[in-house]
Amino acid sequence: MLCPTCTSGELTAVDDRVHCGNCGASFQVRNGIIDLMPSNPRQEHIWGGALESQWFVRFYESRFWRRGLVNNLYLAISFDDELDTISDAVTLEDAHAVLDVACGSGIYTRPFARRMNQGTAVGLDLSMPMLDYASTTAREKGIENLLWIHGDGHELPFPENQFDVVNCSGALHVFADIAKALSEIHRVLIPGGRFAGGIGRWPWSGTSGQKFRDWYKQRAGIKGFFREELVSYFEEAGLTDVVCHYEKRAWFIMSAVKPE
Repeated sequence: MLCPTCTSGELTAVDDRVHCGNCGASFQVRNGIIDLMPSNPRQEHIWGGALESQWFVRFYESRFWRRGLVNNLYLAISFDDELDTISDAVTLEDAHAVLDVACGSGIYTRPFARRMNQGTAVGLDLSMPMLDYASTTAREKGIENLLWIHGDGHELPFPENQFDVVNCSGALHVFADIAKALSEIHRVLIPGGRFAGGIGRWPWSGTSGQKFRDWYKQRAGIKGFFREELVSYFEEAGLTDVVCHYEKRAWFIMSAVKPE
């Protein structure tokens, strides 16, 4: 991991803190979560307040949202089928280091860790309440090959070429700077590493559909994508071999590769 203060020093763990050998900065570790949130995070959107509330954290993984019938109808795919599609797209069982960007409650990170034959899954999120839930739940379920980081997806606290696989599901459509987030994902992937994500799809095209999309983005803080738009974002970030594994209603499942 890299220090978010000087952006160059490597971090080492001492007791309940991690320390930067370059600038001397020190960061707290609490409930298994390393707090590396930069002082001025870019990840600010209309959902920010909800992500910090305990009721939202409990609601997120319930049968009323990600694991519920309404969500399945909205996306036209169950969470378990989505998880299988993503895992197959990145050959998860062969990965040694997996990063889940904007991991939230760990709903993807925990099963990723279980499906890996070896190595560690890292979950990073800007919401400490979400990470508290993720860490506590993983501990209760006995999943040990996990690391949780409080940080900003626009400024990933890792050196280049660190991860075989990066996932960003259920989140890319709410990032403040999508191009920057994908650039960071490309940077931390190893050459030949794979990126995958479940990403919001905009189902209405044409002039009226575009106007409605712009209005929805302004009001709800969510950017629904067209397929060609997502492909362009990936390619501009340096990712290649873009594949759309699923495209229906309000959801895409996409993957791409960092060239060797």
